Order: sequence, then C-alpha cells, then structure tokens
Amino acid sequence: MPFFDRILAVGSVGVVALATVLTFIVNDDVLPVLDNWHWTLSIGAAWLLAWRGERQAEADLPAYRRWFSRGLACYAVGQLIWDMQALFGWRGMPTPADFFYWLLGPCYAIGLLQALKIHLSAPRLVAVKLDAAAMTLALLGLILVLYLSNAPLTALSELVVLIIYPLGLLSAANLALLLIPFLCLRINTSLILLVSGLSLLGYSWMEWNLRALQGEPEAGSLLNVLFSWAGLLLGFSAYDWHLECTAANERLRFYRLCQRFIPGSSLLIAGVTLIVIIVQNIDLPIANITALVTTAAILLMSTLRQSLLLSESEKLLETERLIEESQKRYEHLAYHDPLTGLPNRLLFEDRLKHALAHAKRNGGALALLFVDLDRFKDVNDSLGHYYGDELLIKIARRLQKRVRADDTLARLGGDEFVLLMESLSENTEAAGIAQTIIELISQPVQLREGHVVAVGASIGISIFPKDADDAMTLIRNADSAMYRAKEIGSGSHQFYTQDLTRQARQRLRLDADLKGALARQEFVLHYQPIFAGSADADLRIIGVEALIRWRTADGRLVPPDDFIPRAENNGLIVPIGEWVTVAACRQLAAWDQETDCRLRLSINLSPKQFHDARLLAGIESALQQSGIAPQRLVFEVTESALGQYQQHAGEVLTTLRDMGVGVALDDFGTGQSSLSRLRQLPFDELKIDKAFIREIPTHPIDGQIAANIMQLARILQLTVVCEGIETEAQLRFLQAEGCKRFQGYYLARPQPAEQIPALCRPPVPTLPEPQANRQRPRHS
Repeated sequence: MPFFDRILAVGSVGVVALATVLTFIVNDDVLPVLDNWHWTLSIGAAWLLAWRGERQAEADLPAYRRWFSRGLACYAVGQLIWDMQALFGWRGMPTPADFFYWLLGPCYAIGLLQALKIHLSAPRLVAVKLDAAAMTLALLGLILVLYLSNAPLTALSELVVLIIYPLGLLSAANLALLLIPFLCLRINTSLILLVSGLSLLGYSWMEWNLRALQGEPEAGSLLNVLFSWAGLLLGFSAYDWHLECTAANERLRFYRLCQRFIPGSSLLIAGVTLIVIIVQNIDLPIANITALVTTAAILLMSTLRQSLLLSESEKLLETERLIEESQKRYEHLAYHDPLTGLPNRLLFEDRLKHALAHAKRNGGALALLFVDLDRFKDVNDSLGHYYGDELLIKIARRLQKRVRADDTLARLGGDEFVLLMESLSENTEAAGIAQTIIELISQPVQLREGHVVAVGASIGISIFPKDADDAMTLIRNADSAMYRAKEIGSGSHQFYTQDLTRQARQRLRLDADLKGALARQEFVLHYQPIFAGSADADLRIIGVEALIRWRTADGRLVPPDDFIPRAENNGLIVPIGEWVTVAACRQLAAWDQETDCRLRLSINLSPKQFHDARLLAGIESALQQSGIAPQRLVFEVTESALGQYQQHAGEVLTTLRDMGVGVALDDFGTGQSSLSRLRQLPFDELKIDKAFIREIPTHPIDGQIAANIMQLARILQLTVVCEGIETEAQLRFLQAEGCKRFQGYYLARPQPAEQIPALCRPPVPTLPEPQANRQRPRHS
C-alpha cells in the first residue's frame, strides 16, 4: 500500500475510533454535530480508498469493481447533502439525500452481477439471479412485517423510503455471499469486509428506520457509530478487491452442496416472517398478503432455479466426463506412440531408469535390444506412407505378443523399436529373443489392397552392467551395435563392444565430412571405358561408366567403397547422385567438342536415388543443361534398388525409357534374381557381375553360368555387358560365347576425364596380361 493510502487508512480508522470514544464523553448538544462529522469523514475516506484501489489495479482487474467506487461516491454525495439539510433543519422524508443513499446497494449489486456474468454460463447466471431475487423478496417481506408491526405509517412514500434502504444493502450482501459457492472462491479479507460492511450497513439502516417510525432517532448512539464503521469496511474491501478461485476437490464438493441448499435460506427467511406475524399477532391484511405472496414467489423461483441448475449440472457432468476422457487421452498420447500405442521415448526412458535403479539395488542384469527395420523405406517410397504406417502397426502387434509381461517394448520413432528385458539370467537369453524378433519381422505382412511385403530387422544389444550403467549410454551402445548388425547384413544381431563406439564416432565424423565435401565440391568423377568388339575384330571404345571419387582437402583420393555406404545410410546419396548426373552429362558434352567419337555414358543409380521423387526431374534437367541426346545416357540399376515393388519400379523404368534414356540391370545374379521380373521390366542392357567372371575359364561352372546368362539375354533381346574382366583368357572365353561388350581392368582402369579422348582415336590393341591376383575394387 502506498504511503498516502496508508496514511488515509490509518487516519480514517483513527477518526472513527475517536468519534466512538467521544460519543460517550461529549455533551448531548454536541452529539448531532459529532455524528455528522464522523459520518462525513468516514464515507469520504471510504470513497477515496475505493477510487485509489481502482486506479492502481485498473489494468489487472475487471471493470465491474468500478461500481463499488461509484456506489461509495453516491453515498458520499448523499452524506454531503444530508449535512446541508441538517444545517438548514430539513428533517422530511424523503429528502434529496435519500436518493443518493439508496444508490449504494444497487451499485454494489450491479457490480457483483457483472462479476458473476464474467465467470458463469448463462443458465447458472439465471439461477444466481433467481436466488438473489428470492432472497430479496424474502427480505422484503420480513422488513415490511417488522416495520408494520412496530409503528404505523402516515404515507406510502415513507414505507418505500424505509424499505429501500436495508433491502438494497442486504440484497447486495446476499449477492456477495452467492459469489462464494457459485464461483468456488477462496474466502479472502476483501470478501469478508465486503459482506460485513453491506450487512452491517443494511442492519444499521433498518434499525435506524424502525426508530424513525417510533420517533426521533437518538443522536450519539452506537447505532450512529456503526454507520461510519460499516462505510470504512466497504472502503477497505473495495481498495483491495480481488477474487481467488479454488481448485481443491473437497472445497468444490462442499460448494456444490451449498448451492443445493441456497433456496432453503430464502424459505427460512419467509418462515421467520410468518413466525413474526404469528408471535406478534399482527392483524394487518397487508402483512398477511405480503407473507403469502413472497412465500409463493420464493417457491416458484426455487423450483425454476432448481430445474435450470439440474439441466446445467447434467451438461456439466457430461462436460467433465469429456474433459476427463480428453485428459486421459492426452496423458496417454504424452507417453505413448500415437500410431502403434506402444510406449514412446519419454515413457521408455523413465521405465529404463527405474529398471536400472532396481537392478543396481538387487545386483541384477538387464538387456536393451535396439531394433531397426531393414528395407522399410522401400515400402514408404513404393507404396506410400499410409502402407508404411500399416506395416509398423502390424509389426508392433507381432512383437507385443512375444514380449514378456515384465519387459517393455517401445517405439522411438520411424522404424526404430527398442525392447527392455529385465531380470536377465544370461546373455544368450537376449540373443535368443533377438533371433525370435528377427524371424517374426521377416515373415511376410499382408497389407490392404492385396499388397504383401517382407522386411527384415537388424538388432543391436547392450547389457547392464557389462556395457553401461546409465540409461543414455545403454541406449547409445545398443544403437552402435545395431549399426554393426546392419553392416554385416539384414537379419542379424550384434552385441555391443568398445570398438563399436569408435566406429559410431567415425560415422558421425564421416557424416559431417561428407556434408562439407558436397558443399565444397570435393567430389570428382573418373570414367572406366566400355569396349565393343567380336572375336575376329579389334575392340573399340563405345562408352564410359562414371565412377565417383572423393578428393579431400589434403589431396587424398578416397575410393567410393569408403564413403558410398555411409552416404546411402544418411541420405546424402541422393544429392551426391544428382551431382554425378549433372557433372557427367556436362563432361560428355565437353568430350563432344574434342573428338568425333560419340560415347555413351553409364551412370549408377543408388537404391535411395532410384526411389526418390525428384529423380526423373533431375535427369531431365541435366539433359537440358548439357544438350546431349537422351539415347546416349544409360542408367545402371541393381536388383536391390528395385526392391519388392515391381509396379513402382516398372513405372520409373518405363518413364526413363519414354524419355529415351537407356536402362541397364547391374550386377545381375548377385541379388534376388527373378526371371519374371527380368522379362517384365523394361531393361535395355544386362551387366553380368564380376563374381561370375573372376574364375573363368578355370572354373567350368562359372563359365557355364555366364554362358547361360548371355543366352537368356539374347532370348530377352537384351544387350550384354561383361564387367570385371581381368585376363585375356576371360576376354577370349566371353567373346567365344558371343558377348560383344566388355569392361574391366584388363582393358582399361577408371581414369580422369582428360584421358578419355585419347582412347577414342586409334583402335585399342589387346593389352598384356596384368600381374597376378590384381583385383578391381567395387565401383559405385
């Protein structure tokens, strides 16, 4: 409270306290002046306190509190007019001062009703108004009977004046009381002062008017002092007025119970009125009629009010039920995966921490299995995310059936699941569960519209306390082990070792380096020639295959086997592949300026790049930028890139063919070879993998396989390219079997772009036998 307000509050209390003491000391002649003096000072201080409080809190509290200061202002004006009337000896009824006195109660009632309107629904607001009206009628009847039973009236105007004073103030006090149960308020000081001030002032006016009916009120009585104290209570309450709602369940239940019995208080007052009539033997028709009418009206209002509240209660109960269901749903969503219903990362980490604490206390062990689906992206890319979500749901259900009651299965996101195994007896138990999970996931899944898909799983396992003693490290180690399992091959599981942590850190560094290399354009292309020629003709270069290399900042040339698998895993293979297409097409156009040899260009498409939605647009853009004819471009696709979704693969391959671009099936025979797929998909070329060439002619079976593949290609009208030729004997054998296109170290190594034009000029002679055991590294 500011200094001025503190002085005002203390000073006003001191003045009224002094007036109270002087009432018993001063002469009777001075008492009327003393009464007017402390009335005026107290009500003026009350208004000033209310106004000051309103100004200081206007930005924070609603405007309805302004009615409190307005009411006290009217009351203060009335007091000043009363002082002037007393000065001139005007004692009539009613007087101008009475009009301003009357406004105090209605102003407070208006403000309190506005407060209720802000916080209550329409039906409940009507119920409160009915309660207030019933209480007002009950008070009206009681006040009227009390007045009629104590003194006769000479005029109807006197009756109206006498009733309005206490009726307005006591009705406002009742409204303030109704705020408590209907708004579920905490009972604070300002609320107590408000109810006390209105009730005390209403009682004082009613007692004053009764004495006025019986004769001149006595000056200097305690009743007169009550007017000043009641006014100060209203001023203090208005200064610090605020509402505090409660959320305590016990108090809320109590307030709801109170709401049921509020109509009973009106009936109780009506009953007291009847008792007064009977006890005092009031034989006035107007008193009997008043009691009867008010009782009937109260009963009618109570009935209507109860029906409104009953309807509102039913709606409230339904709303509370819906809110409770929503809260449960939100709580479930906060800790569970919305797609599969499994625990999410937040709930899983909490359970893992509890399990670790329990294991540490009891000296137990537990296992963490990090499960990642293999080939899941193929489902999303080929069929769409809708089918991918359905696949995740069905796999989650499969795993839930295998999980023990004490274990926790969670989905961390994407296609990653994690299983917490508690009460682990030995490590082999975790390995057995991992193998079971792999077998469950690998079984085909029937999706909607007849789609049948099969994915695999790679699982990493970390053990407490062997591998880690905290939750985050345990998860991280299982993740590292999962990556190792993926490198070994689909459908495997691996336990964590320290070496896996080092590998994980290397993967992170490689990811960052690859991103930087792409931004700094550190990638370069080498080109391995492709030759054509029969057994009785010299070989000539007809095309090249673009092979990527990474030239680091220190000048070191990194082969593709060292970074392409990681780029496939982290998604960088797509932008890298786009760069390869653009750069290779530009280089082909540059060679056209140097030589008349119109070479064909072969470019490898990674599985992720093949399924990327931007593939076709990127190829078309590269062709337009370079200006080369689409017929000179061949894209090599491995069997693994095709996946299990022949319809999607066929659409992409057909679109490439429609663009005029050639399509080759690379590494044929090393993947899931399917003759029906080879027959149905629109390929132009078939590249026999070096695995079948390496042992020719010393291994008869490999030679027969290669010969059969070439015979199959001729039946399907596909051009055959044999890659990985390392010796003259291999070349002669393949020529004898009818192959006319060759690629390998025996003929030419991958070389920089500037060396290719030299190969176009003279026919290429047969090169001497290379050193023994020379191996060609895998190309991308």
